Amino acid sequence: MSEGKIIKKLLEHDDKLAAIEERLDNMVTREEYLRGHDEIMVILKRVDEERLVTHYTLQKLTEMVERHEMKLAAQ
Repeated sequence: MSEGKIIKKLLEHDDKLAAIEERLDNMVTREEYLRGHDEIMVILKRVDEERLVTHYTLQKLTEMVERHEMKLAAQ
């Protein structure tokens, strides 16, 4: 192989290596992924707990309204 072709191949490989390094720099590490996943799970757990509290409160308010409506109807 001629010296020119070898230099051309080396330059192509340098460009490909630079592209691979850039992609690696932009990739998320396993630890970052798991940390993000854990944060999402904490948020979902909190939302689920809030949903249960909201449901319970809505039930109690509905019962109170129904009792007041019965009192008003009885008057």
